[in-house]
Amino acid sequence: MSNITMKLSRLFTLALATFVCAMPLLAAETLTENTKAYTFKTQRGVLGTQDGYLTCTVNTSFHNQGQFAVIRYEGKTYLYSVPDKKFTCRETTAYDSRNGGWFNVLLSNNPIEPITVAAGNKFADYPYSITSEGRTFNTYVNTQKGVCLSGWTTYDVGNQFAVENPVDFDPTEALATLSAFFHSGLEVTYRVSDVDGNLLEEQTLSGMPGEVVTSVPTSFVKHAFTLYTVKSPVTLVADASNVVEVEAVFQMPFSTSADLAQAHWYNLTLRSGEEFVNANAGYKCNPNPTMEQLLSNEYQWAFQGDPYDGIVVYNRSNTAKTLCKSGDLAVLGDGVYKWTLVEHTNGFLLANAEDGKYINEYGGSGGHLGFWHNADDINSIFNINEVGIVTSVKLSSSAKARLHLYPAPAETAKGYAMVIIPGGGYSYIAGSTEGADWVPMLGQLGYTCAVLSYTTRSGSLALSA
Repeated sequence: MSNITMKLSRLFTLALATFVCAMPLLAAETLTENTKAYTFKTQRGVLGTQDGYLTCTVNTSFHNQGQFAVIRYEGKTYLYSVPDKKFTCRETTAYDSRNGGWFNVLLSNNPIEPITVAAGNKFADYPYSITSEGRTFNTYVNTQKGVCLSGWTTYDVGNQFAVENPVDFDPTEALATLSAFFHSGLEVTYRVSDVDGNLLEEQTLSGMPGEVVTSVPTSFVKHAFTLYTVKSPVTLVADASNVVEVEAVFQMPFSTSADLAQAHWYNLTLRSGEEFVNANAGYKCNPNPTMEQLLSNEYQWAFQGDPYDGIVVYNRSNTAKTLCKSGDLAVLGDGVYKWTLVEHTNGFLLANAEDGKYINEYGGSGGHLGFWHNADDINSIFNINEVGIVTSVKLSSSAKARLHLYPAPAETAKGYAMVIIPGGGYSYIAGSTEGADWVPMLGQLGYTCAVLSYTTRSGSLALSA
């Protein structure tokens, strides 16, 4: 390179640096309360709402976007979904027990919880953080709904927010909703009975005059795998006794029996049905059981109880004992140990009463029955199989590929089978929405179904989305 060329290159570099330094930084949008609505986003995705939850496009199950306003009322601040006409609050049951519990964010007008919007300084283009009840709004792909209230307070790309696309907003309706909720002083008693009329519990919540109760509200504490139906609509009246009668129907993923001599016995699995739980010495899961092993007593499990009274778990090898927590392990022990049944889209979990942690195949494949605090960890999610039917078949063409088999019910089976290969854009597998969710209908039509789980281009086995 000639001296002249080098000098010109240096001059160009200097001029470019001077121009860049002189350019004004793009200022982040300033958030205005009550009179503006915005699009909220983090570096992971854009906020939206779906099925009564606050969501984020980072979660592959949710792709919609929403518009939000920050409402100031009587000295407190609230986050309001403009299209839904509802405020945010936390779900009543934590899905992750660490740091005092991580919660999904609900949309609700009963209850309504205040938020705090604070300015951060780590990401200039994402200047805000949002907290509620001492927990931080965070977006992450592995959360159940896309946005959680977590104990993660460190600045990161999931909990620093920006606001965009401001539009004029009339807060009249939102303010009226807040006024009615906080000043009605109306209490509603929900009396919950089972199908036989036995009273299970009563819950007292707030309400608003003139509100017609047709279903239990989001603030009602629901038990897993329980369908709650309001027997008759109730119009709430001020200065009156407002009682709503509710029927609870248990829809558990397994059959229960008070008499173990007539119990329904199952093969119990973890890791999305790949590891079979046994009561052999060490209480380790077996990733490659033989059919002879699955037919043995050590691999057969039965259940008693309900979501209100607790679930008791028996093993056929020794029905004088029940599955219990012993130190850091789950083993068969003396006495009747009751577990809390926890609902999950991919199965169910069993939480212990001492600290709320879940039975977990601790340490990964082939590990002991230990405990963990994350409800979304696949080592904590149980599934059940009928004894003698292997429902997760390894394919020799891949170390990770599986066929998950769903035999048609005996009363509808016609001797036909169907292989279902879910899509997912080559980046994940929509194993539920394009796979297992269709099994009940196809089973009623007489088809045994096989849903394929396969490796994506990332090299990892994608499960349901």
